[in-house]
Amino acid sequence: GTYHFRLTYEGYTQQKSNIAVADGSVVTFKTELVTVELRDSGSSYITTGAPVQYYAGTWKTFGDTDTAGYVTKELLPGSYHFKLTYEGYTQQQSNINVGSVSTVTYTTKLVTVELRDSDGAYITTGAPVKYYSGTWMTFGDTGSAGYDTKELLPGSYHFQLTYAGYIQQKSNVDVNVAVPLVAFATVEVTVELKDSTGAFITTGAPVMYYSGTWMTFGNTGSSGDETLELLPGSYHFKLTYEGYTQQISNHNVGALGTVLFETVLVKVELRDSNTAYITTGAPVQYYAGTWYTFGGTGSSGYVTKELLPGNYHFKLSYEGYTQQKSNHNVGGTGTVTFATVLVTVELIDSGSAYLTDGGTVQYYAGTWYSFGGTTGTGYATKELLPGTYHFKMTYKGGTQQKSNHNVGLDDTVTYQTGKVNDIASGKTCVSYYAGSWLSFDDGMELLPLSYQFQFSDGSKTWATVVASTYIEIL
Repeated sequence: GTYHFRLTYEGYTQQKSNIAVADGSVVTFKTELVTVELRDSGSSYITTGAPVQYYAGTWKTFGDTDTAGYVTKELLPGSYHFKLTYEGYTQQQSNINVGSVSTVTYTTKLVTVELRDSDGAYITTGAPVKYYSGTWMTFGDTGSAGYDTKELLPGSYHFQLTYAGYIQQKSNVDVNVAVPLVAFATVEVTVELKDSTGAFITTGAPVMYYSGTWMTFGNTGSSGDETLELLPGSYHFKLTYEGYTQQISNHNVGALGTVLFETVLVKVELRDSNTAYITTGAPVQYYAGTWYTFGGTGSSGYVTKELLPGNYHFKLSYEGYTQQKSNHNVGGTGTVTFATVLVTVELIDSGSAYLTDGGTVQYYAGTWYSFGGTTGTGYATKELLPGTYHFKMTYKGGTQQKSNHNVGLDDTVTYQTGKVNDIASGKTCVSYYAGSWLSFDDGMELLPLSYQFQFSDGSKTWATVVASTYIEIL
């Protein structure tokens, strides 16, 4: 009778239909010798080996091209899908009729990855290259030639190149073209340092850029600028000038190749309580990791310096005292003003009237300094920086000290004496001791201190003078 026959071999089923059978009939199924080969772009066999699979209901192992560059297998005639994996990438050829085509050829492309500078010249210092095929794999290194090549199966790949610490990626690059070329090109990046007038600062400043870690860019040097070839992308830059480091973040060198650092003209001035400049001069320092010399206010009453924008501490020393201003943003306000206060030290008697017959005043600022004398007026004045000082008044041999007086909160330091009367019976007070024996006059004013008094008969006694009142010595 008439039958249909089918035979399954190596996963594939072939059918023969309407076969008339009689005594002695033979139904023959015959396989084909299928060759899968892998050749490079020059048609030579690639002998490093590549696994091959074919689809027959499921993916099955065909073999490995191995050192011969090809592999063979007997398969029933029919349409199959084949896939070959080489260097991590898998290429598939579908619906191959092995009855009419006995050789399935895979041909790679010679892919070139090159690195050129902004002038189009090869960069010959070398840069490692990777490509993605399921995972990142080593392509090679551009090396001293400025480029590298590799045979890859046709398809789309991601490539990444690392240069000067930065990684640039090119995605979905189709290498199935006549001349597969993956071109990376740097841009010329210029870092400039200019002053507040727009002129280059030519004293030099070191520059670094961040690409995974901080790396040396160069030094602006005597030209005021420095250049370096970098891959396009966003970088952080930092420049150090006069001890201070300023950072410019996320600068896209592909869009703007110049990174500009500009200083501001900072003015430190010293004015008195009437806002007039003090022209006797005062040294100024600023802090940027350590204390640096800013200059002296000199005969003009001020001093200027170009500094990078940022927060600094400033300190100025005047008349022995140092005042500090902290966290002053010179980018916001370029003038740092130190202003003195007019400090008055006065000497009044027990009745609150000025004593004009002479008192000498000192103040302490690291050491004792002369403040002045109260003779003639009963007081002395001096411009001092706001702060806490010790004062001492010497009058008629006695010295009284007032400690930790904040002249910024209270600019007047008052010393008041007490009156001393001699009411001793039958004898007269002739002297008192204040560093030495001094003549005593009945009803005299003395600073509030403890004194020893001596009488005409040679006897002595101690008494404590109290401000704004009088005491009697017996």
